[in-house]
Formats: sequence, C-alpha cells, structure tokens
Amino acid sequence: MRDRDFEQWLRLHYRTSAGTHLDPRSQSSTLSNCRRVERGEGDLDRHYTTDGLTRVLRRLTDGTAKIRAEGNRERVLSSLKSAVSRYEQFCREWPPGSVPAVSSAPPAVAPAPSPRPRGRQAVGTAKWPRWDPPSADDVLALGRAVARHVRFLAPAVVQAVVEDNERHRTAWDEALAARGIAADRYCWERGACAFPGVRRYAGSAEIARHRKKAGTAPETEFPPDALVTDDNTYPKHLWSYVLRGRPFQQFGPAGYELAHLFDHKDYKNRLGSELEG
Repeated sequence: MRDRDFEQWLRLHYRTSAGTHLDPRSQSSTLSNCRRVERGEGDLDRHYTTDGLTRVLRRLTDGTAKIRAEGNRERVLSSLKSAVSRYEQFCREWPPGSVPAVSSAPPAVAPAPSPRPRGRQAVGTAKWPRWDPPSADDVLALGRAVARHVRFLAPAVVQAVVEDNERHRTAWDEALAARGIAADRYCWERGACAFPGVRRYAGSAEIARHRKKAGTAPETEFPPDALVTDDNTYPKHLWSYVLRGRPFQQFGPAGYELAHLFDHKDYKNRLGSELEG
C-alpha cells in the first residue's frame, strides 16, 4: 500500500458525500483499516492491479475475508470495506506509477499519445491506446444508456424451454451417452438452458487439438464430454485488430480483460457484490 501518497490524498483531495474533508481522526482510521485488511488479504496495490480490488471488496461484503473481528463482525467488515473503497478511489485518481502532486490538483499522469491519422501508417503499431479507468459517474452514465436496450426473456418463454427440455431429456440423454458424453454435463432436471451443447476447452492438449496444431490428435478424435468446443479467442482477436492493427493476436491491454457483464467464475464472481436479490 502506498501509505504516504494515500495519506496525502485523504488529507488534500478526498471529499465525503457531503462535500467535506475527512477529519484527522477519520483519516487515521481509514489508513489503519486498510493496513488491517492488508494483513489478512495481502497487498492492496497488487489486488488493484489484478482486478481493481473487486475480490477484496467482495470478500469484505460476504464475510469471507481473513479478518479477525471482535464483537459485531458485520459492522467491523463494513468499516473495513469503506476504507478499502476509499483506497480503490485513490488508486483510480492516483494510479500506481503516477507522480503525486503537492498541490490540491490530481497527480500528473503521462498523457496518451495523440491520435495518428487513419491510413496505412496507423496500422500495425502493436501498441494499445491508453485510457483512464471509468469513474463511478461514467459507469452510472453507461448503465443508464445501456439499460433501456437490455431485454430479458419473459418468464413464459423460460418456462416453455424448461418444459421442452423435460419432454426430450430422455432421448437427448441417450444420444449423448451413445457418443460417450456424460449427459448430466448438459441436461439436468428442470434445466432452463436452451443450448446445452457448447463448452470451453479444458486443458492444453484439447485446445491444441481444437486449433489443429501439428503433432496433435486428429480432429476426428472428439474431446471428451463436449458436443462443441469454443476457446473464446475470437473477441480478443477483434480487439487486437481494431485497436492495434495486428490481426489474430491475443495480446491484451494491461489491467483489462474481456469479460461477461457479470463474471460467473468462482474465483472472481461479481454477482454477489454487484447485484442484490
């Protein structure tokens, strides 16, 4: 944790929801609470670089953080989460590697290079453009712009899918079993999945075969427990081509990754921290 810079930011730049500075006692408790979280969860700067402190904040929210708490644990964790949230804001405003300003202005960050004119000269630079992480206001504005275009399936449609799956589940189970595929990977009782046949690769050997690498098993040797295999690389290729001018590369920008609207992976599932109910 960048203690001295964080202390300066709290003292000079941070404002409460009421628009006021933190009093010295609150500044001190914020610092000590962040250090306390670090003792249990590890370096906050490393977590910020990895996922923007999402995982730490989630663990403080769901109570799984490695923190000893005397008395009301929920209240203690809430206080610690508030401190870490301030540190996350500090990292966004004063990114790691920036030069903290002594004045009341935010620190100076190296400016992004000026846009190059479109054309052949601009293709193939192999460099990602630089952009700042979105602020909370940016995210809110994006949510307001996108939400009106989001459409969910009506409950009656989902119910129809469930009933259709139930009608055909026995036949599908038998067809899957005939191909040596574990049916319960794709079809389950009262399942609502409309396309129970695609999964991502599992393991380097399988993905090498999927990409038809030399020396791998022939394509006719079907991956076990899979109807169709998808390695999820095509969106990365598109990003690379559009923003770097380099086709068919998975070289991503530092600190960013393509992800679902809400991550579903166990190790960084954002559903619990970003959605209620």
